[in-house]
This record gives sequence, structure tokens and C-alpha cells, in this order.
Amino acid sequence: MMENKLSGLLGIAVRARKVLFGDSAYEKLSSKEASLLIISDDASDRTLKQLENRANYYNVEFVVVEDLLLNQATGKTTAKYCLIIDRGFSKGILDICRKR
Repeated sequence: MMENKLSGLLGIAVRARKVLFGDSAYEKLSSKEASLLIISDDASDRTLKQLENRANYYNVEFVVVEDLLLNQATGKTTAKYCLIIDRGFSKGILDICRKR
């Protein structure tokens, strides 16, 4: 049930163009727009460590979610992480993640 809510909210954020992927997401982590980093549990240990360190340095919250959930919600089958740049979507996603 919670996965459906999370997937739906993340999908809406993608359609609203409030989600960044890849290099643009990595670069925006240092900006004030960055509000939530979502990392796939399928990401390599090196990638996970780099993203966690960068998120902690810039005080950006992050969550680790299932690879399948991230891929289905965003429509990107190779995405290992994404960055939410809207505070409202971030708050909603964090609330759902904390309940599960």
C-alpha cells in the first residue's frame, strides 16, 4: 500500500518536472533547490557512499528505496538515483517513507 503511494507521488513529481537524474542531479545537490535525494538499493557501494557523503555535506536528506520502485515510478530503467527539487514533494515522500 505504501509502495503504491510512494510510486504515485514520485510519478507525479516526474511529470511535474521536479525530479532530476544523472549528472544534473549530482550537480544540483550543492544548490539550495535540492531537497531530497532518492537512491536505489541496487546502486553500487561506491555510488552509494559518494551520494551519501555529498548529501550529508550539503544537508540534503536522502532515502534508499527498492530499485524496482524507483524504475517503475520514474519510467527510467537505468536510474540509480534522483533528486527532488520541490519541498512539497519531498515532504510527502519522506512522510510515506517514514511510515513504512
